[in-house]
Parts: sequence; structure tokens; C-alpha cells
Amino acid sequence: MSRSLRRWQSRNRRALDGIEVAYQLASSTMPRRGPVAEQIKQAYVVLLSSWFQAFCRDLHTECIEHLTATISHPAVRMIVRQRMMEARKLETGNPNPGNLGADFGRLGIELWPVLLARDHQARARQEALGKLNRWRNAVAHQDFSSAFLQGRKRVRLREVREWRQVCESLAVDFERVMYDHLLSATGTRPW
Repeated sequence: MSRSLRRWQSRNRRALDGIEVAYQLASSTMPRRGPVAEQIKQAYVVLLSSWFQAFCRDLHTECIEHLTATISHPAVRMIVRQRMMEARKLETGNPNPGNLGADFGRLGIELWPVLLARDHQARARQEALGKLNRWRNAVAHQDFSSAFLQGRKRVRLREVREWRQVCESLAVDFERVMYDHLLSATGTRPW
């Protein structure tokens, strides 16, 4: 298992579980539709997206390290590593399907087509990830005017929990796809 997935399944899971606990505590003492409960749900959306972004960025870096380890000359290895990380979308952008496809594409893989070919649920997960990040942007910028939101200003806890399950599944899927890709490209196991 990659270091990235271990972190996602331990530290990140605990952090997200903490948001669940905070929501349950707030809901037990205040109205579920009140401002505190809504703020916790909004925080949950932003944190879920940011923790998933951290996982994806960490996995991308781990993949770069494995690929560049095959380069014997240290100076060339450093140059290639820097170029692969240069202007990485996951440094400044959301972990949306487009940014993920672009960044992992630098490693010689068409991430989404490979996922879609391997798993019939990949399309629905890709769409759900897009929804999570559109809600993340609405919350982070406090701008709920997007036509995507259809006039809604409140995110549903059920939706956030579903997005969390999607991120859990995608984390495992991404790691498996990248393991296979790196093994094929280098002839050695990446983790």
C-alpha cells in the first residue's frame, strides 16, 4: 500500500470522522437546520475536498519519485522530477476530474479512460467528484448563484457522506491504477 493511501485511510479518515462527531453534537443541542449545523456541513464539504486533494497530490508525488528513481544521473533525475511537478494543478486547483486527469497525464497515463475501462462505477464517481468540487467552490467563495446548485444554498449531509464514500473508493482506485501503470512502465513495484 502506498504511503499516500495509508495517510488517507488513517489521518484523513480521523479528521473527517471528527467533523461527523461535531455535526452530531451540534445537532443534538441545536436545530439540524440551524446556522451552526449548516456551517459544520459546509466545513465538511471544504475539508473533504481539501483532504482528497492532499491525497491526490501525495500520490502524484509518490508516483513521480518512483518513476524518477529509474534515472541514474542525479542531476537529470532532479530536472525531470521538477518538470513533472511544475505547474501541477493539484497545487492550486481543486481535485476535480480535469485537474486530476491533467496532472496524472504527465506520468503517461490517461487516468479517467483507464478507470472507466476497469470499473463500471467510475463514471458515476467522476460525476460525483465534480459535484463535490462545485459545492466546495460555492461554500469556499460563499457564492451559491451557480446554475448547478439550482437555487440551493444548503448542502445535504447525505450528499456529503456520499461524496466521502466516492473519495474513499477513488483513492483505492487511483492507487491501484497507478500501481499497475508504474509497474508496467518501470518493471518494479512502486510500493
